[in-house]
Amino acid sequence: ILIWVKMNTTNFLFIDFQEIVVILIAVVMLFGTKSLPEIARGLGHAVRQFKLAADDIKSEILNPTDLQNPIDKIKNEVKENFGELEADIQNDITEIKKSVGSIQGTITRDE
Repeated sequence: ILIWVKMNTTNFLFIDFQEIVVILIAVVMLFGTKSLPEIARGLGHAVRQFKLAADDIKSEILNPTDLQNPIDKIKNEVKENFGELEADIQNDITEIKKSVGSIQGTITRDE
């Protein structure tokens, strides 16, 4: 009597163990044993790329920082421009003070 033992431990996407064995045998017959490592490597690379893409999409959805980035960029540019403007004004004030000081010095000497 032939007894089929159904293994429920490998129930991957509703595929039974026997179906997985049949699929593996078909793959070996189609591609041969020499090209199986290359196929497995390619599948592993594709799955890894898919997971990375899914993680990127997930992080883009969960992090609403993309909406804040333009606002933050504008704020930083305004701060930088005001910083440069303030430095220019301070330089101009310093030059004016020097000019006024030299003018006062010549006026007091002439008296």
